[in-house]
Amino acid sequence: MLDVALVGSCVSLGRRAGLRQFARKDDSALNFCFGGRLGAAYKELTCKLGVAKIRLEARKPGSLLWAKGGPRPVSA
Repeated sequence: MLDVALVGSCVSLGRRAGLRQFARKDDSALNFCFGGRLGAAYKELTCKLGVAKIRLEARKPGSLLWAKGGPRPVSA
């Protein structure tokens, strides 16, 4: 079983706008986000880093580090 933390979500709103919502390790959203051109730039950076990490993992298997997920919140 993979235990991977989701630290946020990016949404593209065209070439010049985007939204970045941050989250805790247990996947619950934080009350912090940014959008507009800064959100689009952050999303683009995230995509480029993701591709670079995948390429590194292809060349050196086992080199990629993952953030561990936290305990899931109990539903009421």
